Amino acid sequence: MDLYMQVCFLLTIFSQGFAGKEINPVLSHLALSSKYWSQKLSKAADGSTILTTSYRFPSSMTLDKQPTPDNYKLVQSGLVPVDCSDVHRVWPRAPSGVYRIYPGGGQGLSVYCDMTLDGGGWTVFLRRMDGSEKFNRKWEEYQRGFGNVSAEHWLGNQILHEITVHGLYELRVNLEDFAGNKRFAKYSHFRIGNEADGYRLTLSGYTGNAGDSLDTARGQRFSTYDRDLDSSSGNCASGGKGGWWYKACYNALLTGVYYKNTSNVPKWQGVTWFSWKGIYYSLKSATMMLRKHQMKRSN
Repeated sequence: MDLYMQVCFLLTIFSQGFAGKEINPVLSHLALSSKYWSQKLSKAADGSTILTTSYRFPSSMTLDKQPTPDNYKLVQSGLVPVDCSDVHRVWPRAPSGVYRIYPGGGQGLSVYCDMTLDGGGWTVFLRRMDGSEKFNRKWEEYQRGFGNVSAEHWLGNQILHEITVHGLYELRVNLEDFAGNKRFAKYSHFRIGNEADGYRLTLSGYTGNAGDSLDTARGQRFSTYDRDLDSSSGNCASGGKGGWWYKACYNALLTGVYYKNTSNVPKWQGVTWFSWKGIYYSLKSATMMLRKHQMKRSN
């Protein structure tokens, strides 16, 4: 087995077999192949997109190096991308949408991938857009995630940890007010710690035009109303009505109560980004997304 083949096989060690169908002619022609392998984008039963790899193992390979003794046995398996940047790197023309990733192995999970903004390859882990999802939730719910990845959702703190241990990551925050104005904040270093450390936020390297309202969240553990890990004498999550990396308490809160009428937003409430809109404004939409650093960018 040549070196490239060994690398491809190792990439699939945690993957699951998949029986799907090609998405459409536009995507199905995006295929790579060699003597021993070929790749294509396929659609899963839940609507997510999976990057699948097919391997052919010649009978000349010894049994201890091949998964089956059958001559040219076709093995269908996932490529096990750990985030959307892995998918984008292999398939630069893949569209934005729901994809399956495997940061912790196993059967993986569905995420929304933004494949166009700022070079593409972004894994969305927070989306606020219409107030359809409740964000004042318990620790366990923020840990495992909730909502619909195509709509309002939180991907899950454990998933964020499992993704960000795979390399160096950057964070991008996208904001929009009710007048259609947009701002962003970008951080060159983003990492989430493990549960024992309270899913602590490591963050640095701000650029953008929204202002650095995550300054107070930097280095903080995650808190919810039923697990208070902030630096305040009170309970910031109870007051803010959403899980967050609180200090004492916050300059940004993108998990706060969603207000459709911005004329009656209470002080420090709502979907808040202080350095742009102040303390009496709740944003129309917000997304947080991460990307591995080796992604090629085209700003």
